Amino acid sequence: MKLAIIASTNTYECQRISKEGSDFFDKIELFLIPDLTVKIKNKKNNFLYKNQPFPLGFDIYLFRGTSKGESLAVMLAEFLNNKGKIIVDEKLARPKGGSKFTTLLKLNTAGISVPVSFQALAVSEILNQAKKIGYPIIAKHKKGKKGKGVYKLDNKKELALFTEKNQDLESIIFQQFIDSNFDIRVFVVGDKALGSMKRTAPAGDFRSNIAVGGTGEKFDASRDLCNMAIKSIQAVRNEIAGIDVMIKNNQAYVIEVNRAPEFQGFEKNTGVNVARKILE
Repeated sequence: MKLAIIASTNTYECQRISKEGSDFFDKIELFLIPDLTVKIKNKKNNFLYKNQPFPLGFDIYLFRGTSKGESLAVMLAEFLNNKGKIIVDEKLARPKGGSKFTTLLKLNTAGISVPVSFQALAVSEILNQAKKIGYPIIAKHKKGKKGKGVYKLDNKKELALFTEKNQDLESIIFQQFIDSNFDIRVFVVGDKALGSMKRTAPAGDFRSNIAVGGTGEKFDASRDLCNMAIKSIQAVRNEIAGIDVMIKNNQAYVIEVNRAPEFQGFEKNTGVNVARKILE
């Protein structure tokens, strides 16, 4: 039998469990969450430990103190649980809510195209993954709304400075930059796409959100795009959502699924009575 201990740091408790565990297990190994990276690429969810695939050869995965990097620990626990592994505490593998990154994981698992994205706590690994993706790179705060908390970092120096100023790296999603000055918002209720709106970024900005000066206009989305939006809402098990899509070289990418989207601008630009459609 093999035991993996997963924790933020190598605490006294971890050391004691490792010592006593030699009577019960043939192998015991400690994995530190700050060395964990979660990456989404090519419709695969990759869990990396020190830039190598996270080991799946253990019988039991024991999660200890995970205060630093808790969201990464929860994603790892859910991933291992889905692989049929024994998780202690199993409750960790069944999170109640979700974040922007877990939404991306679910979309990716469902085969929906999303930008290459990752989360990591180690600055060296952030710089390493950014180099692989290529600059510029997008950094997003998990709780950012209306285009706020979204940054475009053009080179390694800017990224290094950003990580220096933002100590809470657990709250940051790093993402491939899709070079387009507009996005498409598809409003979905249930299994129906109500309509779509094109949002164009203001001059000198890469963000197309209306709240930061973007302009909106009605857009006739293709059937494929509408189906992609419907599939997205089903993947995250929402009933109402605004699906934001960007298109580059005829490839559509879902950027975000907004669970409680504002729709004043949407109604104004599309003429769709969203409020009535929700009530119906």
